[in-house]
Amino acid sequence: MKQRRHFAKRLLLGFCLTAAAAIAQAADPAPAATPAPTGLSALNEAFDSMDGFAIKKGYRCVRAEGELDLHEMKEGAAALKTTWEASEDQYGIMEIVKKVPETDITGARFELWVKPLNDNGVAWGVLFYDADGKLVEDQRIFILSKDNWHQIQSTVGTPMPKGLGTYYKAGDGDPKRVTKVVLRVALKKMAEPGMALWDGFRVTK
Repeated sequence: MKQRRHFAKRLLLGFCLTAAAAIAQAADPAPAATPAPTGLSALNEAFDSMDGFAIKKGYRCVRAEGELDLHEMKEGAAALKTTWEASEDQYGIMEIVKKVPETDITGARFELWVKPLNDNGVAWGVLFYDADGKLVEDQRIFILSKDNWHQIQSTVGTPMPKGLGTYYKAGDGDPKRVTKVVLRVALKKMAEPGMALWDGFRVTK
């Protein structure tokens, strides 16, 4: 009889603990996930974390690396610090690639902060591609002085002023169906590895 009573008490205690845990979980639910940005805001990149983009080796690039810099950012909590290297006797292109939901960028304005950490980078650019992989637009500025923050900015469909040493190409892609943004830079031929900070990429209307 005593064993039965002891077993019943343990069973009741277990039931009570299970019920209490369920009530506590219902009263303190897990925080809701932050909704993904939509529209033009989906193209923005603060470089406060390493999520949301990829650093890739482009033409003749043998090394492309990036890490967060928590001390020399232009804005926000951090900047992206990149290092890239070309194969011998070649130019080398590094790309920062961000894939986004299909977005209409017609008439939008973009801006990007860049701080070269040496003189080895050239042809700093912003490129947009549509859902079919076709180039929508390629805008570049060739020379940026080292150790200073520079803002690259323009309006989609409008070239940057030519006096800045710029390049513009309109592709066959559809600006109403953009799914990829590429921030790119080349390394001067036969140069040592390039180094730069990137921050505050935005697309707005």
